[in-house]
Amino acid sequence: MYALLMAAVFSLLLQFYLNRQTANQRNFLLLQERQTAYAIALLTQNDLTKDSGELSFNKGKSRYQKENGNLLVAVEVSDRTYDFNFSIKDKDKNDAKSQANEDETKSKKLKKKETSQEVRDDGKKD
Repeated sequence: MYALLMAAVFSLLLQFYLNRQTANQRNFLLLQERQTAYAIALLTQNDLTKDSGELSFNKGKSRYQKENGNLLVAVEVSDRTYDFNFSIKDKDKNDAKSQANEDETKSKKLKKKETSQEVRDDGKKD
């Protein structure tokens, strides 16, 4: 009778341990899958060519759409869909700032050329 009781207790402990191990393994695989989806979303963010579209990768597909200064990316990995939302306002501001800086340097160069030509013209008249 004692052996039967000990076998039952051992069986319950073993079952609890195995359930925890399988749950941990499941969580690990889901976390790994989500990290893969996030990496795909970041790659999608870097490879934008249009306002909306779809990209295909080895481990999944991504669909993206620009909307109100945000980039919405839906990544499908292993029959699951993960949604990510990135802000693209900072990138647009940086692009606008760099464009403004380029325009400013061009206008400064043109002004320098104009003033140097005026000096030459003045020198020729004397």
